Amino acid sequence: MLDRLRALFTAPGRLSTPNEPPPNRSVAITICVLTSTMLWFTFSMREDYTRIQSVPLQLVAESIPSGEALSTMPAEEVRVEFVANGYELLQMAMEDPLIEIDGSETVVNMREAAQMALIDNITINSVTPRELILAREERVQRRVPIALRGTLDIPATHGLTRAIQLSPDSVTISGAASHVNQIEAWPTEALVTTTLTDTLITELTLSDTLSGLIQKSVTQTTLHAPIGLFSEDQRTFDVQLVDVPTQDRPLVNLVPSRVTVSYRVLLDHLDLVAEAPDFFVTVSFADILGDSNGQLVPIVNLPSGLVVEKPVVSPAYLRYFFVIYENDTEPTEDPADPTLQP
Repeated sequence: MLDRLRALFTAPGRLSTPNEPPPNRSVAITICVLTSTMLWFTFSMREDYTRIQSVPLQLVAESIPSGEALSTMPAEEVRVEFVANGYELLQMAMEDPLIEIDGSETVVNMREAAQMALIDNITINSVTPRELILAREERVQRRVPIALRGTLDIPATHGLTRAIQLSPDSVTISGAASHVNQIEAWPTEALVTTTLTDTLITELTLSDTLSGLIQKSVTQTTLHAPIGLFSEDQRTFDVQLVDVPTQDRPLVNLVPSRVTVSYRVLLDHLDLVAEAPDFFVTVSFADILGDSNGQLVPIVNLPSGLVVEKPVVSPAYLRYFFVIYENDTEPTEDPADPTLQP
């Protein structure tokens, strides 16, 4: 073996004997390179280096005193300048350092916190910021409705068969009083949909813009939007005069006495709405007595349990005449007069 190694490093001018193979110079070069690399690595890792590194912070929520809550979130990270040798730098890179913050303190010395969190034997020169102030106040909780953020893209031929439902439709929130008392509703993440022609049921995540400051009893809600195909139709009605004092003879005549109502209706309810007995148009006698311009807006009563929307009455306004009876003779009509009583 020694002879072979000696042959590798034989001077270039020396010739090998006829029985010996020529020396392989590439092996010698490889050994030299590896040896020098290992020596360089060993000495380099023993040297000290100054580094500046951003280190993330983690607040220990369980350490916040009972009945209190943070009013502002602390910084997410600090910049640490430190001196460490190569082995310590390698260890830090493998451990992914994290500084934990004690929530029971009001002012946290970040140099001390960093020294406890980072590996031993490194020298910390500075930490920015030097202090971390944890502002706390009274913790309160209340229940607020969940607000849908976004709109549904429904074509004109379709529509909602009833109002959109969220389940649950409210959430209990807990946190600093200055924040909780200002919240009237908690929004969902933005709803993004394509054109909808059928019922939509989907999970929505509640917005997390105040993460860390406000705790929520739920993080998701289910959206239920029933969608159906609609059609248009119309019906003609005799206008009913309601709230009239008990009389054997009519007190007011309406002009016109019949109106047409155009409306949108769920296609499945089209025939039912066309015959619904609780679909009618009225005018209140009390509105006539309180009128000052001689015109009234008829009121449409939509049938219960059926999906009807956007009713339009034609004509939109009605005139009226008081009926005056003289000595039990044939009645006469006087135009509406706000000062005239029947």
